Amino acid sequence: MSQTSNDLLTSLGGMRSMRLAQMARESAAARDPSVRSGATVPPAPSATRTGDRVDIDFARANSRLAADQLRAGQTARAVANGLSEIGGMLAEVKTIVDNKQSDKQIEVDAILADVDRVAGATSPDGAKLLDGSLVLRTATKTIAVPGVSTEHLGEVPDSDPSYRLKDLKTGGRLASGASGRSAVVNAAITQLNRVQSDVRELAFSADSPAPDPRQARDVTEYARQARDRIISSRGVDLIA
Repeated sequence: MSQTSNDLLTSLGGMRSMRLAQMARESAAARDPSVRSGATVPPAPSATRTGDRVDIDFARANSRLAADQLRAGQTARAVANGLSEIGGMLAEVKTIVDNKQSDKQIEVDAILADVDRVAGATSPDGAKLLDGSLVLRTATKTIAVPGVSTEHLGEVPDSDPSYRLKDLKTGGRLASGASGRSAVVNAAITQLNRVQSDVRELAFSADSPAPDPRQARDVTEYARQARDRIISSRGVDLIA
């Protein structure tokens, strides 16, 4: 075959390759409008960007946190009411024992029974408020509410033996006429006042505006999970 024939075949082959490449580009353009004549056009912005997903996450966290704060505030106020009621009862017992009115033992028994009744009260959802099992949490404060029954209150620091309010009842170790009754009642009032102060502080924090979960370190489990997803850099799949 002559050199001219070889050159002609080579030229025809090159033209065929160019045509095949053009057909491939046209096919790709039909499937993907972002491809135009070999040039790549930036795709349209996604309907849901990573930032939008994060904002939705925090909105939900804020809503959850606000609901938690509301419940904590309501519970704290119920606890505060119970503590205030018990405080009034202890004031009555203090008057009796300070004046050594041994003839009013029956009245002391009745008052202390009411202390235990209030201490065993429950919230509308059935949770015990003052038996020592309740933990109150807000975004900024957590307290374990100690028990305030006659079994819990009245211990005198560094006292041996250790007495409590229950020992003022008929048949108790500090029944009518025994010494140390005033010290036990005073200790009980001091302990109750400390609990009241903590609960009032928590109730105040529950009524305060909730912090932004993006800045809070320990708010709700939901907010913690939101931060973890951001830190892990999982892009647009922050919320599955």
